[in-house]
Amino acid sequence: ISEYVSDVKALLNENLKTLDYFEKRTSRIEISHDGDLERVFFKTPHVCANITERSKENLLWTVDRSGPGKKVEHFLEFAGDLEAEMYHQESLSKHKYFSHLISYDFDRWGTQIAFWLAIIINIVLFFHYTIDEDDGLRQVISERNQGCDSESINSTISCPEIDLDTYQAYLPLGWYIFVIFCGLILTLIELARFIFFISQFAKLILRKSFNDFFGQTKFDFNDFLGQTKLITAKNYLFAAYFLMSDQKFMMTLLMFVFSFLGLCVHPLFFCINLLNTIEMSIDLRNVLRAVTLNGKSLLITAVFGVMVVYLFAIWAFVSFRSHYVSDGEFLCLNLFQCTITTLSGGLRKGDVGEILEDTEWGNSSFIFFQLMFFALVITVLLNIIFGIIIDTFGELRQIKANTEEDMQNKCFVCSIDRYTFDRNTEGFIHHIKNEHNMWQYVNFFVYLNRKNSNDYTGSESYVKSLIDKNDASWFPVNQAMKLTEHLAKQEEAQTTLIATVTGNAMKIADLEKKVEKVLGFTQSHLDMLASIAEENDNNNSTNQSGMVVIGHI
Repeated sequence: ISEYVSDVKALLNENLKTLDYFEKRTSRIEISHDGDLERVFFKTPHVCANITERSKENLLWTVDRSGPGKKVEHFLEFAGDLEAEMYHQESLSKHKYFSHLISYDFDRWGTQIAFWLAIIINIVLFFHYTIDEDDGLRQVISERNQGCDSESINSTISCPEIDLDTYQAYLPLGWYIFVIFCGLILTLIELARFIFFISQFAKLILRKSFNDFFGQTKFDFNDFLGQTKLITAKNYLFAAYFLMSDQKFMMTLLMFVFSFLGLCVHPLFFCINLLNTIEMSIDLRNVLRAVTLNGKSLLITAVFGVMVVYLFAIWAFVSFRSHYVSDGEFLCLNLFQCTITTLSGGLRKGDVGEILEDTEWGNSSFIFFQLMFFALVITVLLNIIFGIIIDTFGELRQIKANTEEDMQNKCFVCSIDRYTFDRNTEGFIHHIKNEHNMWQYVNFFVYLNRKNSNDYTGSESYVKSLIDKNDASWFPVNQAMKLTEHLAKQEEAQTTLIATVTGNAMKIADLEKKVEKVLGFTQSHLDMLASIAEENDNNNSTNQSGMVVIGHI
């Protein structure tokens, strides 16, 4: 109010603490009420302070930005989930330890510590995990080297092979203790991250998943705030499925499981914890999404490719079994073996002919078989799969660039560009922070749900009725009051200018008429003076002639 009433602003400036108090506890938004813009001021619900940065970031990057209307509609759908999270976070904040973990962003720095511990452990394993050469291995190697002199190597006698798989690999005791110590810390951190994630997000994931699966009215809102029992015998399997479908849940669970296996079973399991780097890099997540986003298309194409390879295997089993020989071993004794050989060897080598015996020049049918396999499987099918992945990655990169462009240069609420606000108002940043702050629209959503419907104002009743119908037409899309006021001032200034110009033109016209009258009056007087001067000249001429005549006489 102080921005529009100077007396209120002057009064509040005298007491900055009062101004600061109301600024922190008051929100304002603009709504479109039957096409007319209105400002709405309301008290910010205290629960709105519990929204997490993770959820804000998730909304900004996942909301549908294909159009201004789509954006606010999707945003309105998100608002219910954000409200549920606020209440859930508030309930967690009542617990001392969870409140500290939330305030210090435990998940982010916990992930970083776990990743660097995994780096340290794997560096130790990389340089110090080795085969125990004291377990008779040195003697066996020495005896083999003595028996395999140059003469025996060049003869038909082959050197005895050493089966290294029978020798135990080990880690020196000192480094083993160090790895176990770091692994214990890593496991405890991963366990804490898993418990923290379950406590903070599991109910929210289940709430959204159950509502999306069964419909908005299937489960009561309080069921997801811990006030009643969430998981019952009826929906236990659904809850497990929904949790397992969440990427973050599975990643956190797998990190804990493999760190535990590394601590209790074998240190090499700690290598999986290096994958925490995926959680730390948006670019890596986009690379994985390029493979998983169109997973159905990739799976269907891969299954079709296996079918094509199976057809080639049948062709080979019927006509070219004798060619499936490697190092004297037959690789096509039955259809199953022939299919596996064609699939594995053909894909790994890039050509099924590379794993088979050399083909005689006269066997044109087998040459045709190899060429067809290379053309259809290697050239066409594999490139289709690679093309799907590359196109998806390019699409994700373009979506990311468009999203960044939209976030940086357009208001989320009204979708008007930065240049318009910078040119005509106090600036784009001021607009998105004070006039169309998207998070204050979430606050208004929560405010309406908390307020008694009998106490609604006219504007609040109007907005609430539209929200209940999932109608986002109350958002001021392509509208802003400051711009409207600026345009009104411009129109007023233009009207004033036109009126001024018109008045001046009329004055000039009147002046022209007066000047014409003055010119006419002046011209008449000039004509009169001219006639008088002419009469005087005539009289003078007459007088002079009379005097001449008198002189002659």
